[in-house]
Amino acid sequence: MNCLYNRWGLSTIILVIFMFIRQATLADIDSIAELHIHSWRTAYASLVPAATLAAMKEHEYSKYWQNVIATSQGKLLLAMNHGALQGFCHFERDDSTATIKSIHVHPSQYRQGIASMLLTRTLTELSDDACFNVLMWTFQKNQAGIEFLQHHGFSFDGQQDRNRHDNLAEMRFKKGLPRL
Repeated sequence: MNCLYNRWGLSTIILVIFMFIRQATLADIDSIAELHIHSWRTAYASLVPAATLAAMKEHEYSKYWQNVIATSQGKLLLAMNHGALQGFCHFERDDSTATIKSIHVHPSQYRQGIASMLLTRTLTELSDDACFNVLMWTFQKNQAGIEFLQHHGFSFDGQQDRNRHDNLAEMRFKKGLPRL
């Protein structure tokens, strides 16, 4: 840590965070599953039925993420800090449209810019690869998620559906990417 003195002579501690993004490997699946469940249980505690959250099992999510990675179902990017997983973004592409399947950040890291960093990297990769539209679904009552998407230029496109697990209302957001 570095100490700096501000204009009043008081020291300010600056913590430098070394965050980098890389693609997931099979060695990461247990960490991804653990973060996924912890994030859901924290972020959606007031939105998703308690029984649904309690029923989430790490070994089932490990199998799910193992299948995603092993079968190359889209791309799974990880935000890492000193070897520890801080967040992830999973997206799939179909021709010129991509769907972000999930963005999750460790609850201790909420509002630290990690989700924005993951989204920015995802959008850059998609734009560089001639993808022109990006979609993402979120719960209708997930105000924080809606604000996050709107902050990053996504707009509700009028599509609504019900979550297949617990029948919660969802909304689809869309963002156009520049054609390079």
